[in-house]
Amino acid sequence: MNRKIIIALVVILFGGSTDLFAQTVWTKDSGNPVLSFGTFGSWEGEGAVLPSVIIESETYKMWYHGNNGGISRIGYASSPDGVTWTKSESNPVLDLGPSGSWDGVSILEPTVLFDGSIYHMWYQGYDGSSRRIGYASSPDGVTWTKSQANPVLDTGSVGSWDSSELRSPFVILDGELYRMWYTGSDGSDQQFGYATSTDGVSWTKHVGNPIMGRGVGGSWDDVWMASPRVIMDGSSYEMLYSAFDGSNVRIGYATSQDGLAWIKYDGNPVLNQGSNGTWDDKFLFVGSVRLDVSTYEMWYGGFDGGTWRIGYATSIVVPVSVQPSEALIETFSLSQNFPNPFNPVTVIEYALPKSGDVSLTIYNLLGEEVTRLVSENQQAGYHKVNLDASSLVSGIYFYRLQAGDFVRTRKMVLLK
Repeated sequence: MNRKIIIALVVILFGGSTDLFAQTVWTKDSGNPVLSFGTFGSWEGEGAVLPSVIIESETYKMWYHGNNGGISRIGYASSPDGVTWTKSESNPVLDLGPSGSWDGVSILEPTVLFDGSIYHMWYQGYDGSSRRIGYASSPDGVTWTKSQANPVLDTGSVGSWDSSELRSPFVILDGELYRMWYTGSDGSDQQFGYATSTDGVSWTKHVGNPIMGRGVGGSWDDVWMASPRVIMDGSSYEMLYSAFDGSNVRIGYATSQDGLAWIKYDGNPVLNQGSNGTWDDKFLFVGSVRLDVSTYEMWYGGFDGGTWRIGYATSIVVPVSVQPSEALIETFSLSQNFPNPFNPVTVIEYALPKSGDVSLTIYNLLGEEVTRLVSENQQAGYHKVNLDASSLVSGIYFYRLQAGDFVRTRKMVLLK
């Protein structure tokens, strides 16, 4: 199969040398879609979407949800190359709960981990009114047992950012800690949250949730966001996610140093719909992303207005070691903090064309100094600072950067 590969190189300069990766240029496979819906009337007769893919012993394994006109269940397929897939004869491998249960109407959006002996799955369950996150385990990836503790992650309290529904979980195992990113909604706004667990069943939501919100009006992600998919590489994190602007659902990219404070890529979206009349010309939902040495692989759901199918795309990334260079930064700059509004963590970025004394100070509406984040001599380059406002009250604040003769002030909003 002919797969055109494009090398994408994005260099970001920090205050010291760093190894960088980026997944901002993607090429769709010429054989797309790689997994289609089933025969009419079958359990997946009207769509197959949102795959979770892992590799075990050189075999690609995929779990996805199929739809037959309002009811979704979870199926399984395998592949030698990630492109040519064979569906399991046991499908669907995870079915609805009993009538009236928390997942009695639909189960969808699986994410799967294999720890060497047990397969772990987290998925969205729907009872007709509420969407929550459940857990199941399996010895072979085909025969699954749901947890008696389900749902393992429930909606928040009335009035909270995730009081209406939880969906699209994504989980990684970091040592002995499970980390989950998920989509939450209060009924009108969808944002991303974060939770941790030591056993994959008992979860603790991050006190700073939501960790990432939709963009400003007129941006490509200003209506809602969904399906956060995260790669952790050492101490850095990369995310691909889907977002809606009122007309289009496309895929974007963000980065983070801690998995909590995220910086969206200025060139978003990084993957667009196909041309009119193609299988993915309406919506794109990222399902699964993995890094294989220097190649990123993505499996995503595409919608043509009638049915969902699954496609494949790749991005080749070159790691680069760089040193800060004064010549590459021509002017001082202070960026708008992100996210904004925030609760309680946000990131402030600024650029210095030359070395010198720098101060970054937070003020309240009365002009009183609240805290000083930076007060030191810094090298030329791009810098970013995390602000944890857990001890501050909700309201409007200002942050002021002074570097030599350069002074710039911006406003930010803390909402608790």
